[in-house]
Amino acid sequence: MQGFDLVVDCSQNFATHLIVNDACILENKPFVMGEVHNWTAWWGGFNMLPASGAPAASYRCNTFLLDDFRNFDAGAMGATHGATALLMVNEIIKYQAGVPGLAGKLHTFNYLHHQFDVRDLHSDASKIQGVKDQGLLSAEDYGLEIVPDVED
Repeated sequence: MQGFDLVVDCSQNFATHLIVNDACILENKPFVMGEVHNWTAWWGGFNMLPASGAPAASYRCNTFLLDDFRNFDAGAMGATHGATALLMVNEIIKYQAGVPGLAGKLHTFNYLHHQFDVRDLHSDASKIQGVKDQGLLSAEDYGLEIVPDVED
């Protein structure tokens, strides 16, 4: 990750998100994660200091927020992936330009009902310190199995 100012992960794989997040914590890199399942998309700005001055929130600190969205098994239409990518890129450009809106926020969009929502992310200092103490582990070390997502 050396030489990069920002890391973006759209792998749609929980284990990958955790490992990339942890690497970003260890390398002090901002991390943007996004997924689309069925008609629902979500993306967030992790390991970034929000405009409020609150501590930076990691992906690991907020998995409880994301669990609500991981219950879709119907795949997604290509248009929802493309539209979500444009929304994410817009937020990333704003972040790079110093405009608040991505750091410390989880953005969601329901394409079926055309509803946006933005939630504050939460920081858990003990989880972040745990990553720093343990260092980067493999998916196997985390007890996670990486399997292909047959939907996408």
